[in-house]
Amino acid sequence: MLLCIMIWMSRPNQLIANSLIRDAEIENTLQMIAMPIFRAADLDKTAIKVLIINSNDINAFIVDNNHVFFTTSLLTQLKTPEMFQAILAHEVAHITSGHILRTKLNIDSKEWQGNVGSIIGIVIASALSVDAGLAISLGTNIAAQNNYFSNSREMENIADTIGVNLLNKAKINPSYALKTMKIFENLEKVTSLNKHHYVRTHPSSSRRITNIKASIKQLEPQEYFLNENLNYKYQRILAKVKAFSDKPEQTLSEIDLSNANEITLIKKAIASHLKPDPQGALEAIKRLIIIKPKDPYFTELLGQIYLETGHPKKAISAFSKALTIMPNEPSFLIWSAISHLALETSENNTVALELLQKAGQLDSINPRLLRYLAIAYARNSQPGKAALTTSEYSIILGRFKAAKMHANQALKTLKPYSIEWRKAQDIIEISSKIGENK
Repeated sequence: MLLCIMIWMSRPNQLIANSLIRDAEIENTLQMIAMPIFRAADLDKTAIKVLIINSNDINAFIVDNNHVFFTTSLLTQLKTPEMFQAILAHEVAHITSGHILRTKLNIDSKEWQGNVGSIIGIVIASALSVDAGLAISLGTNIAAQNNYFSNSREMENIADTIGVNLLNKAKINPSYALKTMKIFENLEKVTSLNKHHYVRTHPSSSRRITNIKASIKQLEPQEYFLNENLNYKYQRILAKVKAFSDKPEQTLSEIDLSNANEITLIKKAIASHLKPDPQGALEAIKRLIIIKPKDPYFTELLGQIYLETGHPKKAISAFSKALTIMPNEPSFLIWSAISHLALETSENNTVALELLQKAGQLDSINPRLLRYLAIAYARNSQPGKAALTTSEYSIILGRFKAAKMHANQALKTLKPYSIEWRKAQDIIEISSKIGENK
């Protein structure tokens, strides 16, 4: 078990195609930007989470009422927070209109067939601790048929209209909805209607633009607000996503090193780290920390660079500083735990387990958390929990056959009828109903 788990210990900063990206700064910033839309829609701001998937497909979508997914390729196309809010308002409109319960659409794209398992796995994992029956029903209805929630063209027009009104209610200029449509209009010009699933499943951009313009005309004129601080935070996360996604040589060739502003230094630090050029990466990140010594995300990046260049003790120090600023940030707790695990001592393994358990109480569907929590359980002589956590990790990745196998392994050592034992049983039942295609 421990040997299998240790194979996972690859560099966590690499963005793997079709993988779920969990990054504190990216998620916290997007949730902050999303708040006005959630408020306008009268939704509980803590009930919906915006998640990012590393994908070359340009898309945003929902699969339930609690998660909104954006692909990295779409996010990097949305140059302002208002453009992001325009797309989000459209997706939230699907939630408030109940569209998620009414219709499904088969996805032919090979990339999105590959994503279906992992996306459904995320939904199942989030439901496991609440209502396994919901997860079983969801899995049976979608995964077993290889179907995916989507929306009819009529529903897309309805969502566009509601989205415009949500933007207006949130005092965000609804003209940004038109700007985002230009992205898809350009996509239509270069993509065959039979090859790109977004174009195939949505009304033509020209029709949507006409509908959006008509909706905007019906609104009462009002003053709209621009938040420069929010824009700054948004540009930072765009820089981070792009730098981690692109080849480091490309990033370094595109930045103006003579203009050492924060965005440039972020890109240089990440690209230099990936190249690898440890000295260049440390130079850039330390300059950022001099500029903003109390910025926890810069300190987190410093810790990541230290950890991934073989300096776990320095990494622990950096992550500890980040945790003094944001003590309940799951990502910082996970990074710190990984650094302790890298030291491979009994004492550090114990500390790592405590940190990961605390992170798990705050963020239970984080793949990286579960990956290292399994290692920590194994090193602390808790094989049943290690197997169960490995099973949960497999669920999130959509690897249902592996999830079932590890859950069965967990049952051999877990206390019968304990909470963990029941969760293993749930995973076995869910995985059996869904089936396996990976």
